[in-house]
Amino acid sequence: MEIGRNRMQATLTSLVLKVYKAPTMPVSKRTRFPHPSVPARWLMFAVVSAMLTGCVLPPVAIAPADEDRASPELVERARQATRPSSVCSASQGSPFAMRKKVLVLSMPVQRPIEAVDLPGIAQAWSLVLQQRLEGSDRFLVRNGSNHYIDRTGDVRKQVTSLAQLFDAQIVIAGQIGSLGMQPSRINLGGLGSLPQPFGDRRVIETELELFDGQTGARLKQLNHNTEVRGAVVNHSGGILRGDFFHSQLGAAVGKLLDRQFDDIQDELACLPLQARIVRAQQKEVHIDAGFTSNIKLGDPLRILQREGFPSNGNGEGQVEKTVGNLVIKQVFPESAVGQLEGEEQPDWRLNGFVRAW
Repeated sequence: MEIGRNRMQATLTSLVLKVYKAPTMPVSKRTRFPHPSVPARWLMFAVVSAMLTGCVLPPVAIAPADEDRASPELVERARQATRPSSVCSASQGSPFAMRKKVLVLSMPVQRPIEAVDLPGIAQAWSLVLQQRLEGSDRFLVRNGSNHYIDRTGDVRKQVTSLAQLFDAQIVIAGQIGSLGMQPSRINLGGLGSLPQPFGDRRVIETELELFDGQTGARLKQLNHNTEVRGAVVNHSGGILRGDFFHSQLGAAVGKLLDRQFDDIQDELACLPLQARIVRAQQKEVHIDAGFTSNIKLGDPLRILQREGFPSNGNGEGQVEKTVGNLVIKQVFPESAVGQLEGEEQPDWRLNGFVRAW
């Protein structure tokens, strides 16, 4: 297209020069092909110049295609498709559809003086996070909002004890590291300073830890933070409920909870369901997971046992050993009974559990 425009421009330029340089003939002298008069010559010059101008005009900008405008949406869609919670889909018939039992503990505030306008936030935060997890249909959520992990004690023992008490595969503990406010002020020089309305800043930082309930081992630590500017003090009638989430502070807290929920899903989505063996007699095995965990008749599960003694808080030193396969024969709401396949008889005195794969 550019080559054609250049050729047309050269042709028209040549024509203008011929018209402009042609000799002027007297009007009275008749010729078969008379040369143009001066006025006609200038008229033709103007017309051709206008045509030349059209040849050198910049190309008209073309509006971006819909695909280009939608590229951020396509990028986000691609990101969502590659998330572990999407790859390990909990759709019907998927091995990831089995619901894992999750215990969510309280979220104590590291510096309580920063939460004077948010009384009870440690328990309220846990309850709201539980609601989000329940809505995913991936988990059976246990309410541990009145319990927390004492960091000065044996964390592993606390985790395994709470997991056994609440019958949970995963224990989620955490804390609110910061709710600190920084008031904004206007400097008046020698006259001091005055508070600046709606200029305050508040930083919110949280830490979550995901533990394996069987061993007490920490699976993952998740850190999140955000900040609020403007109306940073809670004046609503409730804490993490009602009109609280309509405020600037509440909207920021809500987004932080959403990020916690997404990250917990991604960390746990691809893990297999795990359940305890609560009773065994010969080849009949009772486990503490049933149809509320999406276990069905005929489902195959692996039976494992741990041998040895842990050398540290992460369960290192113990060896997992597969001792057989279990086929589910009866299913109840919170339990199931299966038949051990094969000839080998496990030593049921050892700690036993089942896993989906």
